[in-house]
This record gives sequence, structure tokens and C-alpha cells, in this order.
Amino acid sequence: MKYNFYIILLLFIGCAGQMPPDGGEFDLEPPKIITTSLPNNSTNFKNGEIIFGFSEYVDKRSVEESIFISPPIGEIEFDWSDYEVTLKFSEILRSNTTYSISFGTDIVDLNNRNRMSESFNYSFSTGNNIDRGIVSGRVFDIKPDGVLIGAYLLKNSNDTINPANKIPDYITQTGKNGNYQFLNLVPGLYRIFAFRDEFRNLKYDVEVDAIGIPSKDIIISKVDSTETQFNFKLEVEDISSPRLISAKILDENRITFLFSEPIKSSSLKLENIILTDTITLQQKKLQGIILTSDEIKDGILITEKLSTSNIILEVSNVEDLSNNKIKRSNGKVRVTGEIPKNKIKPNLIYSSLSDTLYLQQLNTQIKFTFNELIGTDSVKIKGKLLSFDSINVPILLSISGGNINIKPKVTLNSNSVYFLNLTNDSTYKYKFYTIDPENVGSIIGVIETSNDKKSTNYNVEIEKIIIPKVKSKNIVSVKKGESFNIENIEPGNVAIFSFADENINGKYDGGKIFPFKTSEKFNYYKDTLRVRARWPIEGVVIRFP
Repeated sequence: MKYNFYIILLLFIGCAGQMPPDGGEFDLEPPKIITTSLPNNSTNFKNGEIIFGFSEYVDKRSVEESIFISPPIGEIEFDWSDYEVTLKFSEILRSNTTYSISFGTDIVDLNNRNRMSESFNYSFSTGNNIDRGIVSGRVFDIKPDGVLIGAYLLKNSNDTINPANKIPDYITQTGKNGNYQFLNLVPGLYRIFAFRDEFRNLKYDVEVDAIGIPSKDIIISKVDSTETQFNFKLEVEDISSPRLISAKILDENRITFLFSEPIKSSSLKLENIILTDTITLQQKKLQGIILTSDEIKDGILITEKLSTSNIILEVSNVEDLSNNKIKRSNGKVRVTGEIPKNKIKPNLIYSSLSDTLYLQQLNTQIKFTFNELIGTDSVKIKGKLLSFDSINVPILLSISGGNINIKPKVTLNSNSVYFLNLTNDSTYKYKFYTIDPENVGSIIGVIETSNDKKSTNYNVEIEKIIIPKVKSKNIVSVKKGESFNIENIEPGNVAIFSFADENINGKYDGGKIFPFKTSEKFNYYKDTLRVRARWPIEGVVIRFP
């Protein structure tokens, strides 16, 4: 009991000593390393220890858990004295070897738990020479700080390295702005990943850690030892197959369904859907599928007239947005609910005009979705678009299932009023406005790249922009060397994100961990731009390696 009393007393005294001083300014200064017992990049290192001095008292545990040494040295003894910590090596160091010590940004001070603003990298060599390989870049994410950057030495380009199973050969962490840097890398072929490391086990945990996959492997040589702007964009990898969660009867001809996650609508085909009467074991005929978008979790099946609610719904070959195919065991559910006495009336369940009265693009496509197949007796469509002065505007009308797409054949007038009627009566009549060019701005620029592939599409998108009355993004697609003009941008601060759309699917692909597949190259324009009404921003140059 006396022993426990002394432990508690010591803890109390220790905690009291960690309290910030009364009065004075609030501590917002991050800790940093300001002294070392030997200069950085020292050669012919013979000592068994190194002393590092911090600018203030730091949390000892945060330091001891945030030190990464490459190549691994073995057990390290930490000897603390005020602001200083001595690293004592338990093993004899390799001869003629460059060692790198990285102090990560998870280190915090005692005064106010301020984190280090950037990693501290220290290197020494046990031989006459020290390796000089450098890789630097940035992680782009909502929370870019504290991300682990792991560099893996490869035997060759076909090396099947998996960060989920192997600790990196070199480790550092991003600072508060997402910047990172490797110094003194040994010459060789590297594959570098960035991941959140939520479990702090120095390994990538699938579907837990957000991860950034490189667009290429890096060769560090004595001749070419520097790679800059090697950037990452973090995503949580999805390797789980989708599941059919539920299905419910709406009426005698309609069944709703729900998946566990958004799926590719192109993979949900009538030939991959089976409705079975559990009593007669007969399959029910399907007439169509109604989906509100290309990436959906739910929809409606249009069936022949149902006489029983004892039905099993089974789907196959359905894929989610990460190309994971549904498993047979996850694609079957019992349909719930009873057939109501009254049939549900046809109704509009989606309209791209429902969220806004303003069209941002003057040649945009307007979309509608009904809960019934178009062309039946209950839903007859005759699209008509009129200007404010009742002049007919020619349109392209396309119908698929319950979806209607209307696209003007001519560019609409800006700052104008239009009327759209889907039927002969006024049941589905819309009034909308086109955007006023006096209230928007534009960005004009060019793509520059050393890539010899002239066929590569480069998508340029506006991000982080608030457009109260407009839902769609500002996106253009251009080739190498072509100029772009992004129009009708609402005033405000914007960021420009662009990527090399190698597979021409219109969206950024972040690659694959295992088996390894590189990500598409991307670029965030270096500056945030302030868009002003009526004023084009010119001379924007987006450079790709």
C-alpha cells in the first residue's frame, strides 16, 4: 500500500509540473528540435548514441512512438533530461551505411499539446560517404497532417510489395500543410505510399486507413537523386462486394430494391435479375428497371402483374463503383410487404430542376425520372421547350425506362426565362432561368506536360466553390497543349483540380494497392483563385510531369 501511495504522489507531482504557467500568453508554438549532439549528415559515425534537444518540454511517449529509423537498428533506449533525449543504440551499426532518423509530426508539447508542424529528418553515415537521395511532395486531403509516408525498396518493377503486410524501409510523416520529405535515400527503385495509419502499426489496414497510391515508381541514382512534387490524394479503398439489402412491394407491378452501397447502373441488367414465386417456383417476367442516376443504391423493378407476395429477388454480376462484383450469397433477398388494393399512381420521383431554378450551362441536359415506364398509357411524354416570348426551342428528347433526358439543340440565351412542359397538360410544367453572364466569371489556361501521349485527356475541374443555385460542377476536358476556358463560375475562392484521364471514364482513378495499379496523375493548381463577376482569370498554366 505504501508503494502505491508513493507512485500516486509522484504522478501527482509530475502532472503538477506539466501545467502551463499562470498568466502570460496562450501557448500556440509547436515544438521543434533545435540542437543535436552531432551535425546532420555526419560521416564516419562511431558513437552508440545521439542527443536531440527540443525547444520546450515534450510528451515523452509521443516522441518515443514517433521516431522512425531506416534501416532498422533494433531496440532503442531513451534517456531523458529536461528538453533533451538521448537515443542509445543496442546493436552494432552496419558499416558504410547511411541511417535516417525521422521525428514524426505526432510529437506534442506538454504545455498545450501542440503538434510538431513538420517532421524533423536527421541522417548520418558509418562510412566516408552519405547517400543523398531526396523525395518530396504533398498529401492533398481534408486533414493532410500526420499522414504516414512509407517508401519501399523494390527488387524490380514487378515486385509484389503489399503495404498491408510489410513495414516501409523508410518512414516520415506529413506536416500541417501535408508536405513531406525523404532525405538521404540509398540509390534504388522505390514505391511510395501515403496512408493514415489509424492503428499506428506502420502497416496499411484495408478499408480503415485512407491511402494514396503513386502514379509511378521512383528510381534514385547517384546521377539523378531528386524527385519533387511527388504528391498523393487520399481515398479509402473499397474491396468489399456490394450486398442486396432489401426489396419491398410497392404495388402489383412494382418492387423497390436497396443495395448496401452505390452500384454501376450499367451492371444492373434485366438478364441478371430473377424474381421467383416461392410457392409455384415460377419466375416472374420483368418489364424494366427504373434508376435515378448512373450511380445508385436503390431503384424500382417493373414486373408483370403480381398475384402473390411470396417472392424471392435474386441479382447477379452487379458491380459497385470500385468494380467489386456482388457475391452470390449477397445477391438474394425475400421480398417483403403485401400487394395493396390500389395501384400507386405514376409520379415524377426525380428532376434535375428540382434543386435549382437556374441553369449554369446554356447547353446542359435536363433529366427527369418517373416511377413508371415511359410510353405506357399512364405516362405519355411530349417534351416542349419555349422561350419567354413563346418561341419554340428545338430539343433532343431521349427516353429510357422511366428516365427522360432533354437537351436543347441550340445554345440557350443567357439571362433568360424558359418554360418546359413534359406533357400536353400542365401537370409537369417548369419555369427556369439561365445564368446571367454579368454575375459570373471564367478561368482561361493551358495544360503543359512532358507526356508524349497526345491522346491523353486532361480533365480540369473547379472545386471548393459555393454556387447556391447551381448543383453541377464546372468541368472541361482538353488534350495536351490545348487551352481551356471554364465559364459561368460563381464569384468566390476556387481551387482547380485536374488529372490525366488515362482510361477516359471522366473521373479520377486512384489506383489499386494489390495487385498494384498506379493512380492517374493529378494536379492541384498552386494558388487558390478568386473569381470575380465579368472578369476572366487568364494565364493559368497547369503543369504535369
